[in-house]
Amino acid sequence: MTDSRLSAAQKKLIDRFSAAKDGKRIIEKYLKETEKKTVEDLTLQEASRLITRIKDGRIQAPSTKTSPTVKQATLIRSLQDGDERIRITADYLRKMGITEISELSVSQASQLIDRLLAAKSGTKEERSMSPATMKQIRYIEKLLENEKFKKTVEDLLRKYRKKTADELTRKEAGEIIDRVIEIQK
Repeated sequence: MTDSRLSAAQKKLIDRFSAAKDGKRIIEKYLKETEKKTVEDLTLQEASRLITRIKDGRIQAPSTKTSPTVKQATLIRSLQDGDERIRITADYLRKMGITEISELSVSQASQLIDRLLAAKSGTKEERSMSPATMKQIRYIEKLLENEKFKKTVEDLLRKYRKKTADELTRKEAGEIIDRVIEIQK
């Protein structure tokens, strides 16, 4: 009785692993051990053992998503509130061989967020110059939808030479919100 060939799902997973840092080396070594020329020559059981070996080696398949979620990118941006966190981000991007946050995968963005949250936040002065928080941005965007506050917010955006709320610093966003609160009184 002959073993059946690997499944399409196994082939796809092994192909993804081959793009990982050590994945290709492990796959090549396994093919040599099993005396197979290609992954397609593996049986279902051999492919299963290879996948287990890769997972035991803690090789992560690269994410199929090519960029972080909007929420992740916004959080990373808002965590850039001091020299230390800015350095951590720059070092991480350099280590990944990329230059922009948008080039991170979802899992890489998650790892970076964990590192940033573990790092010390910036000083009060650094935080005021860091990007507006997600909460501030959402609030200002809601204000822009309200006819009563729209002109005031647009005028303040122009004053700060910003086109959108997500370009504001925390301090600028805070000043816009304070101004609207004054109008409400």
